[in-house]
Amino acid sequence: PLTVKWVFKVKKNEDGNLDKFKARLVVRGFEQQFGFDYNQTFASVAKAATWRILLTVAACLDWEIEQMDVSTAFLEGDLDEQVFIEMPEGLVEYFDQHPEDRPAGFSTEKICKLIKSLYGLKQAPRQWQKKLKKTLESLDFRQATSDTAVYHNPTTGVIIITYVDDFLIMGSNKEAIQGYKARLGEIFTMTDLGPASHFLG
Repeated sequence: PLTVKWVFKVKKNEDGNLDKFKARLVVRGFEQQFGFDYNQTFASVAKAATWRILLTVAACLDWEIEQMDVSTAFLEGDLDEQVFIEMPEGLVEYFDQHPEDRPAGFSTEKICKLIKSLYGLKQAPRQWQKKLKKTLESLDFRQATSDTAVYHNPTTGVIIITYVDDFLIMGSNKEAIQGYKARLGEIFTMTDLGPASHFLG
C-alpha cells in the first residue's frame, strides 16, 4: 500500500485574523508505480491565448463574466486503477470514539482501497478533469477541440473556461449563467466568487 500523511494548515482571512484550520490527507505519490497504480496523468488547463481572446470578446460584447472555485477538486475524481493506502493515522482512534461509523469487518490490520482520488496521487488532476468533462457534458456543454479546457453550450451560448479548479463562466444570458452556477454548486463543493476579478491562468 501507499503511505499517507496529514498536512495541517492555518488559514487566515484578508485582515490577518484566523479563518479556519485545515487538515488534508495526502498520498505520497512518489511511491506509485507506472502501469500498476497509475497510468495516464495529463490534464489540460486553458491556454493563455484562448482566455485572453474570450475575455476580449466578452468585454466587447458586454457579457457577464462570473467566477467559481472548486474547493476540493482533486477529491472529486473517480479512480480507474486499484489504489491501496495504509490506514491513515487517527482513523482507529476515530472509530473507537464513534463505533456507529465503524464498517463491518473493520480491523487495524487492514489497508484501505481508494474509491476516489486523494491529493498527492499522480492521476488526481486527470481524474478530476474527466469527472468535470462528464459533468459539463451532462449539462449540454461541448468541449472545444482547439482548447480542451474550454466548454460551450450551443443552446444558451454560455462559455466556461477551466483552469484546474478555477472557472470563468461567461455569456450574454445572465439567467443561464446563474442557473449553471447553481447546478455546479449542487454537484461540487464550490465557492461562488461573483463577478470575475482575477484568473489563475
